[in-house]
Amino acid sequence: MALTEAAGMRSPSSKATSTRRAKNTVPPVLERFWATSAWVVARAPDNWKGEVTLDQGTDQGIQAGQCVVDEHGALVGRVKEVGASWANVTLLWDPGFQMAGQGTKSGVLGSLEGSLDLLSRGELALACLTEADPVSLGEEVVTFAAQGVYPSGLVVGTVMSLEEDPGGLTRSAILTPAADLNTLSQVFVVTAFWEER
Repeated sequence: MALTEAAGMRSPSSKATSTRRAKNTVPPVLERFWATSAWVVARAPDNWKGEVTLDQGTDQGIQAGQCVVDEHGALVGRVKEVGASWANVTLLWDPGFQMAGQGTKSGVLGSLEGSLDLLSRGELALACLTEADPVSLGEEVVTFAAQGVYPSGLVVGTVMSLEEDPGGLTRSAILTPAADLNTLSQVFVVTAFWEER
């Protein structure tokens, strides 16, 4: 196993350690992570952006690109920008969201993406799939690690339908997020994580 800092390859600092053991203790489901507890203090005021603001920032070890999860370890989004005591998070269904994802049953890889249409429906897509990719309804989708930038295996959501993309060359699996993005309050920013080697 190797310990990977979410925005680099350094070992976790003593600050990360103290954050892990602070008053807002990280739930047991997140034991393979070093995570900073944060609270949602604001939401994007419009209907075409899925974004929230947290009350923690660089002073607590948070950096752009880090994953944000709920108390069950389900993916909420990624840190977009950060200040000393705040961080803006792009939610899963935002048109600007993109990560690698994988079906847990089929093993199929795709691109996790939000869009304006899916934002209004409270969904996101596992895109860039072919007709031959054996994704099935009800299949759970998780993150797929890319060069140690973020952890693999974070639960993203469940496949609810399959839709052909414009042009008919590819299709997308439409997912319902595992996290309840409409009622977020306390979340956890993954600042470092263990990956099996």
